[in-house]
Amino acid sequence: MYVNDKEYKYSYLLLKEPYEYMGICEGHKHSMGEWTLISSDDMDIHTYSHMENEIVLLGYILDIRNAGLGVEDILKHLLYSEDILDELEYMNGRFIALLKKGPQMYLYKDASAMMPVNYCKDEGILSSHDIIIKEILESNGISVDEYEQHANGILDLTRFKNIYKFNPSMRLNMSTMKFDRIYPRYEREVIKSSEALDRLKPYFQEMIKWLKKWEGEMILTLTGWYDSRVSMALTNELSDRIEYLTYLSGNKDRMTERAREIYEIDEYIVKEITRNFKIKHSLINLERFDLTGTEREELKLKLQSSHSFPLLAYFRHNRKLHRALHIKSTIFGMGKADFPLTRNQQSLKIF
Repeated sequence: MYVNDKEYKYSYLLLKEPYEYMGICEGHKHSMGEWTLISSDDMDIHTYSHMENEIVLLGYILDIRNAGLGVEDILKHLLYSEDILDELEYMNGRFIALLKKGPQMYLYKDASAMMPVNYCKDEGILSSHDIIIKEILESNGISVDEYEQHANGILDLTRFKNIYKFNPSMRLNMSTMKFDRIYPRYEREVIKSSEALDRLKPYFQEMIKWLKKWEGEMILTLTGWYDSRVSMALTNELSDRIEYLTYLSGNKDRMTERAREIYEIDEYIVKEITRNFKIKHSLINLERFDLTGTEREELKLKLQSSHSFPLLAYFRHNRKLHRALHIKSTIFGMGKADFPLTRNQQSLKIF
């Protein structure tokens, strides 16, 4: 999708009338009531509708209870579900779901918010990129101010005033542009690790079945610590198809003595894992890669978070992966925070 002659891959825009979007070209358009969804041609988009009810999914999704369910089956089930929040507990993937039932429409995200959503609440515009919202507003005669100091990654702030990030654990009422917290749904329960594993094992097995059907490339970033090693163990059946990557730093001299010791232990463990398991593994020294000139400046304009330019350079110029799946661990607290339910009703105070 091109916005004012700039290309945005795997992007989308949601806006209400009467905004003009003449600066957008090569995008797929889809209407949902008073909303218009515009997405890039490379965006994965799935729809299912019945009478005046409709669900639209951007990204990919899987049901961890049944790997055999296709996307259409999942969307149909979500659309007809009497308790969609309960159903979303079992949905994995990287997605946003737009659910329209009659005049009401809600936006839901995957639990760890891997699919980005930025929004301007006052104007009723959402997008994968904060800069796209800025471009649309300015093309409609609405000025947008940028923060003087770097605000990315702080709370729900983006680079621009009045444009925010959609954080995990929430859903958005598209009719009122109001949020409500949907997770956690239950009080935290403390159980034995063996019992937790027994509960989770069937879901892991279904996810492995789903990964076996994945037709593209798969990578797993491997470190010496527990999270990636657990991911590696769980996907052991797929080790002949997975490429394992470890990023190295050439700046050991800048590290403290303790940091250098931890780094060297990490590197040793990874090399021993590779030697013992004979996996397809690459050690990538990021000092050898970087983006320069106009390419770097272009990405700084499009990307709102702090990215590793050497890492971008490696994948952009040396690998050119297409729809590769990155297998990694995510932290429970990212998507469904385990704070007391009473916190849902408490306002946030910032001093």
